[in-house]
Amino acid sequence: MSLQVIDHRPSAWFLLHEGKPQEENDYYLDVNCNEGPAGFSLLVKLSAAEYAEYHGLGRVFIDYFAARISYWWRDYTERDLGSTLGAEVSDAVARFRGRGADSDEKNPPPLERD
Repeated sequence: MSLQVIDHRPSAWFLLHEGKPQEENDYYLDVNCNEGPAGFSLLVKLSAAEYAEYHGLGRVFIDYFAARISYWWRDYTERDLGSTLGAEVSDAVARFRGRGADSDEKNPPPLERD
């Protein structure tokens, strides 16, 4: 699998997908979380319902969902895929940053609305 960053909010989250045709893609949200002085990330695969909300609302939903994960991170630890996909996420983020895309400008999501 080769993950690709398709959108991000600096210091908050990265949205990734597998680079397959839209209907075959899985989408992942890597969220920056904090507990006291410790920072960490949680990587969550979007469920079908979450993907439907993303498809309908775009970045608004991702901002909301990332904030929810960051605040209530304990509720999402069972869904964390960081231990299995962490290296691939790190590689995808490094490639993304390497092409100068780590600025505050918005990167539009790849979805087309119906």
